[in-house]
Amino acid sequence: MKYLNLYNEVKNIISDNYIFLDNQKYIWINRVKCLEENLNDFKDEYSLIEELLLTLKDPHTKYVKLNKDNEVYDIDCTWVEESLIIMPNIFRYKNNIVGGKILAVNDIDIDDIIKTVEEKLKGFPKSVIKEEVIKYIKTGLNTEVIYVKVNKNDNIKIEEIKRISIDEIKKNFTKELKEIQYNSKPIFVKEIENNILLIKIFSFRIQGLLEYILNKSDLIKKNKVLIFDIRNNRGGFIKETKRIVSSIIEKDVELDYKILSNEGLNNKNEKIEEEHNAIFSDKDIYIVCDEYTMSSAEFIFLSGLKKGYKNLKVIGNCTAGVSGQAKLFLLSSGDILQVTIKKYLDKKNREINKGYTPDIIVKLDTEDYVNNNDKVIETIKLMYEL
Repeated sequence: MKYLNLYNEVKNIISDNYIFLDNQKYIWINRVKCLEENLNDFKDEYSLIEELLLTLKDPHTKYVKLNKDNEVYDIDCTWVEESLIIMPNIFRYKNNIVGGKILAVNDIDIDDIIKTVEEKLKGFPKSVIKEEVIKYIKTGLNTEVIYVKVNKNDNIKIEEIKRISIDEIKKNFTKELKEIQYNSKPIFVKEIENNILLIKIFSFRIQGLLEYILNKSDLIKKNKVLIFDIRNNRGGFIKETKRIVSSIIEKDVELDYKILSNEGLNNKNEKIEEEHNAIFSDKDIYIVCDEYTMSSAEFIFLSGLKKGYKNLKVIGNCTAGVSGQAKLFLLSSGDILQVTIKKYLDKKNREINKGYTPDIIVKLDTEDYVNNNDKVIETIKLMYEL
């Protein structure tokens, strides 16, 4: 690699802006030296940048390449506990493998793929590792087709999966089209039962998100039970998340963390002041979360409401434990670099990297995923009936 302009740009932004703890910067500088002494080990500048970011062991700091590959392998899968399960996709698989457990890809045992990703992402949350395994299977193999070995009902099948353009996928969505439309909005609101209102918040990375919610005030007033679904919500803007929490909570709350930035440590725990909106009074509130609930979704929204609203239960699965705040930098390449500029510390000044455990844990099985059966929501319905 003759020129490393982009790599040096990324390295300098991290050096100037990333919030290092204790002796982390000294360790990072030494790791960077090792990388630069072994440039021939990397196929291109992007792979070098990827390794540079991995040395930080921080899922909040990442490189977003905007000119992504336009093709992926035509396979959809999801994690059910520790098994990777084939999901229905746009085009039918030749064999009936939906619901089957992936055993191997191109004769590479799935356990070996997982170990490779775990080694690469050592120190990262489990949910991030799981996402990376799926990404590797969909995009990371340099062959025209992949051969996926699947166990379904104790029958072993091998499926040939071809590459498909992302544009082709978009053209052929039918049933999934509504979900895409919903995801283009910051929230999705629906009455799912008499007196039960579902408010799905996809992301807190939207300015004016509170106003989107308050625009549904008639529905909020009408229903006794509110379900805030923050599954797969990676967080977003801190101020916007706090505004929403303020409007719902019934008292001021003190969160479980202090903030460390390059300006120093704020020795007082973060607080959210109550600005309660009457439309949220006298409700039974449920927060639905999972292992992909991250950052401000878990440490501000979930935690703040849990501390500040009396009739509230958290249901689903443990959250990711990805704390801190990041800033976006536009690179000369047109790509984006996201860098952690603040970290959350506990009362012993240790970085927080453990998520929240729900009051009620509900685990989905393979049939739930394949048949799109939301057992978590069904559990809430049953609880309300009781």
